[in-house]
Amino acid sequence: MLGSAQVCRQYSAGVGALTMVLEDDLWMMVQRQHPESLYVCGKTAESIADRWQKSCPQPVAVTRQNPSEINSDWAPTGVHRLALITDTLENLSEAEGALFLGQFRNFGATSLAVAIIDGTPSWDFNIFIQLGFQRFRHYEMERMSLYTYDIETYNRKRDWNSPEHWANPENWGKYRW
Repeated sequence: MLGSAQVCRQYSAGVGALTMVLEDDLWMMVQRQHPESLYVCGKTAESIADRWQKSCPQPVAVTRQNPSEINSDWAPTGVHRLALITDTLENLSEAEGALFLGQFRNFGATSLAVAIIDGTPSWDFNIFIQLGFQRFRHYEMERMSLYTYDIETYNRKRDWNSPEHWANPENWGKYRW
């Protein structure tokens, strides 16, 4: 596992050369969701927001967050359709980052995309899974991962969770238990 300073140096050196595949994936998400409100945190996310504002025929409300201003006192100020978070979690502790993502997932956006460098101390695949995220893509060459969360697809409808599969389906709606 890499040390925090080593990851930050590697990350800072590669910010200008982030993979076009990551940018393409973020751009595809923005185009697919066509958000009227967008929250961005990080340089790569900001470049996608700028591109979206220029190409979208309707005005787009973009909230820009400076990654260095995120701490345990931070809270979302409104609900956005999509949040893009890049270049951010590498500089936060697990507790601050989990609080940030959890608050944002619950109160700040219906859909999130978070990019992080693999091997960042305190951050691994399991933490994102625990927070309800899915790994969208792993970028092997850049040693990065993109995680997503979408409330609309998070809890898919299950066949077994219906009256037809309960013990007494004929009593559905007749009695109150």
